Amino acid sequence: MDRIGRDPEGILESARFIRDLVRRAPGRLYGSCCVNPNFLDPSLRTMEACFGEWGFVQMNHASSHGMGQLRDLFGLVRRVPDAHYILAHAVGPPFLPYGTIFGVAGAEDNPYPPSIASMVAFLKRAGADDETVERIGYRNAAELLRV
Repeated sequence: MDRIGRDPEGILESARFIRDLVRRAPGRLYGSCCVNPNFLDPSLRTMEACFGEWGFVQMNHASSHGMGQLRDLFGLVRRVPDAHYILAHAVGPPFLPYGTIFGVAGAEDNPYPPSIASMVAFLKRAGADDETVERIGYRNAAELLRV
């Protein structure tokens, strides 16, 4: 799965892997299509397969993360408010890599240790308003999963 970040062929390969897992647990697992904006054409082809053929229910991306990307995300949220955005791995362990996201080597140096308060601070620092924090924090997932 780490090939998505460095190899365009890994994008579809990863999606097929997820498709096969989902097929083994229908009604319990749902597909998430992972794309890489650095490889646009392979990502678009993968999205067509994921959503048009296999019934995946969400999309995420593989690339380096940071505040700039979050600001871009919040701009998208303002332009397309009816979409369901879920920020599943913004803050700390068990979601690595520390060095890529924060420039630190381990959990003890993480400026956003895993907690709700840290996630809120992280999102607010990136420009999210209260409604966006609430949507990303739980409401989108609750609606998607019907809980």
